[in-house]
Amino acid sequence: MYLSLHSACFFLVLFLLFFHLGTTTFANWDEAWFASVAQDMASRNDWLFGQFNDQVWFYEPPLLTTILALIYKTAGPSEFWLRLPNALSGLLIIIITYKLSILITKSKTASLASSLILLSDIEFLFRSRSINVEIPLTLLLIASLTTLYYTKQSPKLKLYCLSFFLLGLSFITKRASP
Repeated sequence: MYLSLHSACFFLVLFLLFFHLGTTTFANWDEAWFASVAQDMASRNDWLFGQFNDQVWFYEPPLLTTILALIYKTAGPSEFWLRLPNALSGLLIIIITYKLSILITKSKTASLASSLILLSDIEFLFRSRSINVEIPLTLLLIASLTTLYYTKQSPKLKLYCLSFFLLGLSFITKRASP
């Protein structure tokens, strides 16, 4: 029962996050802004400083725009490919939430419920299907916290280092928000 229910939920997640991901044009100014800065970075081969309206763009730290610029350079100006990092981040958030919930509650039912509750949030789905910094930030933070939870069971220096590395990446994703 669990295997089929879990498989059905996994395919539901894939459907909700990836179905027609690139069929619409950029929906809001964030998407257009990030895509424009990424296009500028890719065209100038400047992987640290993007420009918008011929001025250095300091609105957000460079991690997401650098990733988008690399995608732009390799795959071209496709809405699908530029939205893919956030959709994959949303998928990883669901998976990590499920795994972390199993670690904490020891219940697959509670883990499935926690993932489905997250998936039922329309803002989470919207953000996972568009270009923004909130979903990659959430992924990095939940991955950092999950790694710290693992250190409770096995206190190893490499786990602490990984957790703080993920936390550091979150700071170059969205300023001091973490």
